[in-house]
Parts: sequence; structure tokens; C-alpha cells
Amino acid sequence: MRIRGNVHGQLTCQRRDSKMNIITLSRVIVVGIILIASLGVVRNSHAQACGRTASTAQFDSFYGSNWNCSQSRVDDMWSRFDFDKGDWDNGMGWEDACNNALPLKRTFNALQVLAYSVTSSPTCSTSNSNVGYWAYCWSGNSIDELDSSCSNSSRAHTVYGPIIDNKTELRAPFFYDENVVQRAATIFHEARHAEGWCGHQGSCSGGNCDPNCDVALI
Repeated sequence: MRIRGNVHGQLTCQRRDSKMNIITLSRVIVVGIILIASLGVVRNSHAQACGRTASTAQFDSFYGSNWNCSQSRVDDMWSRFDFDKGDWDNGMGWEDACNNALPLKRTFNALQVLAYSVTSSPTCSTSNSNVGYWAYCWSGNSIDELDSSCSNSSRAHTVYGPIIDNKTELRAPFFYDENVVQRAATIFHEARHAEGWCGHQGSCSGGNCDPNCDVALI
């Protein structure tokens, strides 16, 4: 009887454990479904920014794979161009900084092109006649801070001068209408404004309104 009781008790325990395991597993599955659903919502919200869809023909995947979202390079760009979380969160990329579909990573890719398209060792010395060697460092020194905006009024806009908040604001057409090489050129172009070399001519807002600006340093 004692053995039988022990066996019966053991079976009862096993059944209770099994029941508890089933309950626990069910709870885990439910929680998992909720998490997956939540992640799905977040991913969908991050798949687009500014109501735009990223084109796969703008070479971000190609250039992005060349530097593989290196933390040291991200740190350098973040510091050199004075990025701020408050200017790049809320779907612009701070929450998902390695996503090629979002403005922040598309800006990072452009900066990497600016830095490494010509050389593996960019410099801050402007003695080389090829601006590709020093465009990244020079742009970082010239631009006070890089901000983001969903405005469609222009590709980018730079505010510079005494007493005011100097900044370069990158906008939706920069992120989604330009390929990664054009974005790199736009950043360098805006750095020229930030440095005070020249402004747009007349009332035009396009870059072609200030042709002299793009040859002043070459």
C-alpha cells in the first residue's frame, strides 16, 4: 500500500506538473504572440517615415553593407555632426539606427560615402586638391548640427550666423528623392553654406541657383 501510495502520489504530481507546464506554456505563447504583434506594429511604423517609402534603387543596402553599421563609426558621426536624439527620434531612425529605410541610417550612409568613397583614411587636412580626402572632416567642422525634418519644401536648409541657432536641417526629399551619392554631395553643399562661403542667388531655393558655391573651394 505504501508503494502503491507513493506511485499514485508520484503520478498525481506528474499530472499536476504537466498541467502547470501546459498552463505556463500557454501563457508564454500568449505573451509571445503579443510581443510579436507589438514588434510588428513598431516595424510597420518604422518601415516608412514622412509618409515616404524608401527606394531599393538608391544604393543604401550596398553602401550600408560596406560599413555594416559599425558602432565606432556611428559614434564618430554622432559626435562630429552633433546629432541629437530629440532631432532624430519619433520614427526618424533613432530607435532603429541601422534600418536603411529610415532617415537616420540613410544620412549615416551618405556620410560614409563622403568619408570613404575616395580613401580608406579620410583626413582633416585640406592640402590635397581632391576634396574626397577631406570632405567628411571639413563638413563636420563646418556644420554646427544635423537635424531632420519631414518638410518637402527643399532637400535641405542651413541656418548660420551670429547669435542664432546654427543648424543644417535635412528634409524628406533628401532622404527619399536622392540616392546615397547625391545625399553625400548635398551634405557637402550645405557645409559650404554653414561655413559661410555663399548663399543662394536670388529667390530660388534649389541648389542650381548658386553655381559659384560649388566651385569656390575647388
